[in-house]
Amino acid sequence: MNDATKSPMHEPPRNKNRQATQTSGESDSPVSIVQARSLDFGYSDHRVIDHLDFSLFPGQVVGLVGPNGAGKSTLLKLICGLEKPDAGTLLVDGQPLDELGTRRLARLVAYVPQDIPVNLPFSVEEVVLTGRRPHQGPLAFASDRDLDIARTVMDATSISHLSQRPYIALSGGERQRVMLAAALTQQPKLLVLDEPTSNLDMSHQVAVMRILRDTCARRQIAAIIALHDWNLAIRWAQHIWVIDKGAFLAQGKPAHVVTASLIETLFGQDVSTSFLDEAPLVLPIAGRS
Repeated sequence: MNDATKSPMHEPPRNKNRQATQTSGESDSPVSIVQARSLDFGYSDHRVIDHLDFSLFPGQVVGLVGPNGAGKSTLLKLICGLEKPDAGTLLVDGQPLDELGTRRLARLVAYVPQDIPVNLPFSVEEVVLTGRRPHQGPLAFASDRDLDIARTVMDATSISHLSQRPYIALSGGERQRVMLAAALTQQPKLLVLDEPTSNLDMSHQVAVMRILRDTCARRQIAAIIALHDWNLAIRWAQHIWVIDKGAFLAQGKPAHVVTASLIETLFGQDVSTSFLDEAPLVLPIAGRS
């Protein structure tokens, strides 16, 4: 498979409260899949998302990184409509998110949460086919086309040999790949993934990220992927969004954004950075006393 076609940010985000390190380029497409302006969200005792501006474009893969509690999962839920912003605008495919019906939104956005279900009473193939529900009629019968799409995706995610296995009998890593396959089978315009590689070994992590990048390039869909592994995000995402305390600290291409000083500021961890195939490689060297 070929590498994803690069699609730089249309414009850098602005934040009223914190100075962000930002890089941008011109986008080949003037039409964004997601656009947010002055997005705010919080609970009674603290603010979680602080006045964020961003856009996502067709073919773009964004790695969302930052410390625990930085607001990564909350931002993903806002994009998916699972949380409502306190203020600001959020457009999906040019339409206000709160005006999209459930069925229309499900055709546009596929979401894989960090906490995936563990006890679905279905076979793997049946779980993957749930991704076709937004495209089916009220009786939700799987057509030959639905089956073809699901089986093609199962091949791509290396789970075809599990197709008739009970989902409940799978390992955590296998379940994670099944839920990713269901999201890809949904054929959305936007993939929203919260730690999709957390239970996978190294080879499957690389395979999953390659599938996501190549699928976005081939079908011109966008993906935003929350990751704890900075090197995985740097290697496979075209753009990095660094979030901390609900605000963007940095945003842009990995080679421009990821520095030892940035990571030391975020985590209090001494690191070294080198370059591998023009991408930064982050290595912790010692904790601060």
